[in-house]
Amino acid sequence: NSATDSGAVYVFTRSGTTWTQQAYIKASNTNAEDVFGHRLALSGETLVVCAPFEDSAATGLNGNQNDNSAAFAGAAYVFTRSGTTWSQQAYLKASNTGADDRFGTAADISGDTIVVTSGNEDSGASGVDGNQADNSVSNAGAAYVFERSGSIWSQQAYLKASNPGADDEFGLPVALNRFGDTLVIGAVFEDSNATGINGEQSNNGATDSGALYVFARSGATWVQQAYLKAPNAEANDWLGNGKGLSVYDDRLVVGAANEDSNATGIDGNQANNSAADSGAAYLYDRVGGQWFYRSYIKAPNTNAGDQLCYNTVIAGSPTGVRMFVTSFAEDSAATTINGNQSDNSAADAGAVYVYDLSPQPEV
Repeated sequence: NSATDSGAVYVFTRSGTTWTQQAYIKASNTNAEDVFGHRLALSGETLVVCAPFEDSAATGLNGNQNDNSAAFAGAAYVFTRSGTTWSQQAYLKASNTGADDRFGTAADISGDTIVVTSGNEDSGASGVDGNQADNSVSNAGAAYVFERSGSIWSQQAYLKASNPGADDEFGLPVALNRFGDTLVIGAVFEDSNATGINGEQSNNGATDSGALYVFARSGATWVQQAYLKAPNAEANDWLGNGKGLSVYDDRLVVGAANEDSNATGIDGNQANNSAADSGAAYLYDRVGGQWFYRSYIKAPNTNAGDQLCYNTVIAGSPTGVRMFVTSFAEDSAATTINGNQSDNSAADAGAVYVYDLSPQPEV
C-alpha cells in the first residue's frame, strides 16, 4: 500500500448464479493520487478506465507515461479481454494535455468508439475541432473522440460546447448511444437561462442551471445536432450532475438532482419550488433527426433533499426499454420491491425507481 489513492479495478464474471473475480487491474504507470478507476466504461470485451489526476505531460496515443510534469492532466487506459485474460491496449491522453485539465473526468464507449472528457480544459474554442491552444476560458471543458481500427486507436474529434464559458465544465457527464453515432455531453455548470430545445445560449442569467449538447456522426464527421435545457431551467439545478445522463437509440434521459419542485409522478407542476433539491428527470426523443422534449419525471414520493436522478440508466431488453433512476438520499425505511414509500425513518437510505419507456411515441 505504498501508492496512496492510486486506484484499481476489479473484474468479476458470472457462471450461472456464481460470481468470481477474474482480474485485478492497475494503471501501467501507477502513481499515488492518480485515482485510477474514477470512471469506467465497458463495451463487450473492451474496458476504459479513467485516472483524472494522472500527471504525465504526454499527448495523444501511447506517449511517455513517466514524465509527471503536468499535475492532474489526467489519462485514460483501454483494456481488452481475450478468453479470460485482460491486457492493456492503449494509453490515452488529450491532444492538448494541460496541467489540471483532468482528462478522464468522464468516459463512455460503444464498440470501437470511445469518448473521454476533460472537464477542466481551458480552451476558448467552440464546436468541432477548434483551436486547442487558446487557453482563455478556464474550466470550460472539452471532449475527445477516439476510434479503433483493428487494435489501433486514433483521435477522431475534439469537441467543445457551442457556447463555451468559464467553469461550465463541459464533459460532466457524457453518454454514447449503442451504435456509437450519437454523443450527448453535459455541462453541469452552464449558466444560460434558455429552456427547452435550441434556445438562446448567450444570456447567462441562470447560474449553474446546466445544459446538454448532442453531437451526431456521419462517417467520420461529427456535428452538433442540438442544445438542450430543462423546460424549467433555474439557477443551481445542475442538469446532468453525477451520472445523471443516459441515451438509448433515439431516447435520452437526464437528471437535475438539485431541481426543487414538489411535483410527484409524471408531468406534474414544475413551478412550485418548495421541495429543495428533490430532483427531477427529463425525457427527450429524437424523431427524423430532430429532438423533442417528452416528459418531466418526479418521484412518486417527492421530498426535499432526495436528489432524484443523480444516476440514470436506460436499458433495452427483449421485453422493452426501461429507465432506472436513483435517489440516493431518499429516506424511506421500506425494503426490497414496492414497499411503503411514506415512512421516512431511514435517512438517506436511498431508492431506485423503474419506468417503462416503450414504445417510443411518434411526433
